[in-house]
Amino acid sequence: MKSTIILIIIVLTLLVCTSCIFNSNEDTVEHYLKGSITDTDGNPITDAGIYVVFDDTWTSKGINDSLGVYFEFFVYNYEAGWLDWNNANIRWYTYTESNMLGFYIYRATSDCPDSAVIVSPLIPATNTQDFHEYQYIDYDLPDGRYYYWLTAYELNNPEICIWGPKWVDVHGYQPPNEWSFYTAPNPFSRYTWFSFASLDTCNVRIDISNPFFGLIKSIDHPVAYPMGGIHRWQGTGGEGENQYFASNGLYQAKLTAIAPNGTELYHKTINVLQNRTDTNPWGRPVMYSSETGYRIPFKMYFQFGKQFDAYDVEEWEFIGTYTVPNGFTVYVTKDGYETASRHISISDTHADRTEDFILQPVIGK
Repeated sequence: MKSTIILIIIVLTLLVCTSCIFNSNEDTVEHYLKGSITDTDGNPITDAGIYVVFDDTWTSKGINDSLGVYFEFFVYNYEAGWLDWNNANIRWYTYTESNMLGFYIYRATSDCPDSAVIVSPLIPATNTQDFHEYQYIDYDLPDGRYYYWLTAYELNNPEICIWGPKWVDVHGYQPPNEWSFYTAPNPFSRYTWFSFASLDTCNVRIDISNPFFGLIKSIDHPVAYPMGGIHRWQGTGGEGENQYFASNGLYQAKLTAIAPNGTELYHKTINVLQNRTDTNPWGRPVMYSSETGYRIPFKMYFQFGKQFDAYDVEEWEFIGTYTVPNGFTVYVTKDGYETASRHISISDTHADRTEDFILQPVIGK
């Protein structure tokens, strides 16, 4: 009898401990935002698009888009000392131009614009509606620190648009002191720039993925020692004619550097939050509804609580570490029906949340 009692106590203890173990791993259980999507007669709508727009809970600067010029950024070539010896390579990019005359580069040995002088000829604008890259190389500079300003002139307009200063140190041949990989702006609504610098000759690959969708794009960039690179990502997946705008959400961008002999030299993964806030288009839907409605997993898609480094869009300055907000708006769309939307805030990620939508037909269709 005594041994039986002891055995019962042991079994009960194991059951309690097992229960504690499983209860402590609640995060391993996936929970969902789910619900039905029907028309006004209660019939399931099986092909409605489900979109998500996250709450705007971060702070970032806007890009100066005056004079019809949209600048992604104005960046001095900080690698100039080790790429071009005593030459400074000033680069800037425009997204679209209209009615522009051109650009001048100013230089000074202090950050005071009053001491700056023009060092470039007029660099004519292209006045195209497509992305365009410009550069100006300032040759044969003595060792020292130099400050640069970029000015833009519009046709038939006396006003000047100015960016800067940006500075560069020139000290002859200087390789970079470390690998780097980051993106700005982050978060982004239309596009972001991946920037990296390498210490070795290698092939760089940036793989962009999302736990919910998997790998959506790979970017390859060969690098000759020592070198940096930059790529613009517009939030698209796929390649060529099969490209599409990816859904809003947190993506992982993994940079891998491979030496010519196949040795992995460096890797780093960063979180990038895409949040298209314009109501149309939102990009690709998170999913389409079915006979049973929809189910979006909290952890896999929303990734509440995940952190990412945020950079502004004007100066590429680090502006803080943020977490994915748990407040967002769901949009449900289907041709012939009014778009339905609802703001949702998830306070308990350990329980399902049900939100049903009824789509109203568009009058006259």
